[in-house]
Order: sequence, then C-alpha cells, then structure tokens
Amino acid sequence: MAFSQNGEMRDGKRFTITCPVTVVFRGKGRRTAEQRGRLHDIGIRGASLYTPTPLNEGTHVTLMIEFPNVDGQATTVQFDGLVTRARREPAYETAVVFRRRGKFLRTNMAELLARLSSEDERKAPDREASKSPSGIG
Repeated sequence: MAFSQNGEMRDGKRFTITCPVTVVFRGKGRRTAEQRGRLHDIGIRGASLYTPTPLNEGTHVTLMIEFPNVDGQATTVQFDGLVTRARREPAYETAVVFRRRGKFLRTNMAELLARLSSEDERKAPDREASKSPSGIG
C-alpha cells in the first residue's frame, strides 16, 4: 500500500500526468455545472486534479480527461467518481475516487468512421486481380 504526499493510504500506484480535464457536477438548484481544470495524477482507482474553484467532498462528478496523443490530438476518457478530498484554499486540489472504469469518448464519429473506411479500402485486395481466368471468382 502506497502513501500519498499528505499521508493518505492508496491501494495502487499513481502516475503524474498533466493534461486538461473537464469536471461535470450538480451545481446549485440541481443544475449541471462544469469546470475546466488540470489533471495532476491518476491511478487505477482515482485521480487528483486542480480546479479554478473548490468542489465539495461527497460530490458526484464526471471527469472528462483529455490525454495527449503522439499525433498532437487528444483522446478523451470519461470517469464517474466521487470527491473524497477537496482543498478549500487556492490551488484547489481535489481527490476523486472512481466509481467505475473509464470509457473512451468519440467526439467526432464521422471523422473516425471516415478514417476506418479508408483503412479498410487500403487493406482490401484488388477484386479484379483476384478473379480466376474462367470468370468464377
């Protein structure tokens, strides 16, 4: 079992990754609110992040983490979680425990389908060249 910098016990290793994160939660009047923040670290069971305003402990949140790709784009992974610790003074560090596994989000499905279609076309054998001389193919 690992200990964090502030003495919390953790079951797994955390990886320091700094990237954008959108935090969606219930605001005043049960309206949905969101903040843009920065991921600090992440592990299999949770993450810590920094937000522009403090979140309350016990708040159910959805994190949309934009992990950078080698091609300069970002892969967005969504995690549902619960705020377990929240610093009330700047910088507003928040600890979140995940309630279920993350899921990949596809924000531009048309682009993804076009890319997959073009890859399939490149992989398909030339149908005319594969026909037998008798015309049965």
